[in-house]
Amino acid sequence: MAIFKAAALFTSALSEAASLVWMELAMFGLAALCYIFFVGIPSLGATKLAAKGKKGAAVCKIQSSGACQAVTPEPRQKAAVAASSDVLGLWERPMSLGEVPQLDLASVVDSMCELGKPPSDIVNELRSALDKNPALLPSIASLPSAFLRDDRVDMLDVTLGLLEQHGHVADVSMYAGLMAALLRRRNYVAVAATGARVASDALTPRMRAILASAAAQRGLLDEALGHLQQMPAPVEGAKSPLAPTVAVQILTLAAKEKRVPAAGAELQRLCVCLEDKQFQELLMAEGRRCNAEVCEDLLTVGAASGVPLEFGRSVLTKAQSAKSMSAVAGGLSSGELQRYASMIKTHTKERDLRSAAAVFERLCSSGTTLTPLIYNCFLDACVQCGDFERASAHFEEMK
Repeated sequence: MAIFKAAALFTSALSEAASLVWMELAMFGLAALCYIFFVGIPSLGATKLAAKGKKGAAVCKIQSSGACQAVTPEPRQKAAVAASSDVLGLWERPMSLGEVPQLDLASVVDSMCELGKPPSDIVNELRSALDKNPALLPSIASLPSAFLRDDRVDMLDVTLGLLEQHGHVADVSMYAGLMAALLRRRNYVAVAATGARVASDALTPRMRAILASAAAQRGLLDEALGHLQQMPAPVEGAKSPLAPTVAVQILTLAAKEKRVPAAGAELQRLCVCLEDKQFQELLMAEGRRCNAEVCEDLLTVGAASGVPLEFGRSVLTKAQSAKSMSAVAGGLSSGELQRYASMIKTHTKERDLRSAAAVFERLCSSGTTLTPLIYNCFLDACVQCGDFERASAHFEEMK
């Protein structure tokens, strides 16, 4: 009886659960019937075969005999080498028969480079081919433009040399492009050597500017000025071919040799614009060297180029005061000491303790007996500039 009661309770529970989810079960069954009706019952064996077929297709290829072989794709590098060898074959076969190959010579050179041949070997092969067949000269003459476009400086250089050996004069723009590329690579000696291969009257203003820049980088002021002197003045409104950075480099060399007026005259004739920051740095460097005359010459050049002069005048004043102090020897009159006291006061107003200290220290090293006025002026400079530690030390020395 207990078993029947348990079964009745279980059946009752199932019926109650079914009454709660009968709608969901009906929808699930309907969906399963629709799937079987439209798709069919999937076969497990067919699924496995399809998977194996896809995997086999990825690793095998079916040939006409029906055999399955592994696919091993050729590396890209080997394919490129094979293609380069094919191109060389198309080039060498007609050459061996004394014929002109109907092939782009630039692609032949590219193939040689792909095979690892250096430029010297490539140009030797071109020279040998040209000796056997002079009709190749027009094709070789077209190579420099392709090399210049691709920035292949090494091949451009040796190819121009080959053309020169066979009496063919390449367009001057090829040499200009080669010089510009060598300048970007900072090979200044090669720039000068390339310029020497061009007739002097064939050098364009741009090429002269490149040669002047290379000479300035090598520290050759006379050579740089020589190129500037042979450059024509630009027409009104035209931009100068000389870059502002090159102009500052030339002025730097001229300042060292105290020839700023000569360099400035050429720069002014060529309407070169100077960069304010670079020019001020050059002026400050000469001011620190106490080259008052050079600073004056630089200010004259800067005024002609439209550089602001407010900063330059301050540098010039400091350079002049430093130069005056360097000329101090022996005792000074009271009037001269008064003038130096005024210099210290001027530097104090500008909050320039460094310059005030330079004036005071040079007075001390000159052997002149300093008056209390000088000591008090420098003490005031230390206080006004906020260097209280130095002011305290100076006060102790005054005692």
